[in-house]
Amino acid sequence: MHPVVHTYRRSLSRLYSHAPTFLPGAMRRLARTDAVAVTIDDGPSEEALDGILRACDDIRLRATWFLSGEAVERHPVSAQALLEAGHAIASHGYAHVSPARLLNRRLAEDVERSLRVIENITGRRPALYRPPYGRMRPGQMTIPQQFGCRTVLWSLMPGDWRPEVSVTELRHRLSRLRGGDIIVLHDRSGMQHRLVASLTAIAELCEQKNLTTVVLDQKG
Repeated sequence: MHPVVHTYRRSLSRLYSHAPTFLPGAMRRLARTDAVAVTIDDGPSEEALDGILRACDDIRLRATWFLSGEAVERHPVSAQALLEAGHAIASHGYAHVSPARLLNRRLAEDVERSLRVIENITGRRPALYRPPYGRMRPGQMTIPQQFGCRTVLWSLMPGDWRPEVSVTELRHRLSRLRGGDIIVLHDRSGMQHRLVASLTAIAELCEQKNLTTVVLDQKG
């Protein structure tokens, strides 16, 4: 592939990840303006999870974790620990593949498998679903609904999953936080210190702006 084309595609992929597909009916913001919701994608990881949970306890923050079915199978104890610590869990699909690249039948299989795995391991069936990369075709919106799930996107993504974005820059991007935001962070192996730094920054900003943090409604 020509270097210019490769660079363009990589830049486009990053843009898509920061600006999810417009999907009518998907949740992007909270209805209330005195709160924000912290969501964490891609986990659970086993590495440093105890440290993340301790940090959440210290700052009195509970998040909604959009879990990958594959990751739950690899780290079942971590998935259970999230619930025991008072966090909410939701589905991020089974395999981390953009639904926009899947046939509808394959997407239905992926969503259903993720729900089954998460429920079998944790005893809790998710009522919320977030498409990997925030990409879905509008016609696919009914698929999570068939399994009792509402699709959730976000309104603020600081880019914590990008190693070239410094912690200082993450804090600067998070400073745009306002009431009603749904913030998306990531649980990636070897990058948990960035997740903790982002969570701490959010807690400080919420105190400054007189906001509270909430988990997302799990009623579907």
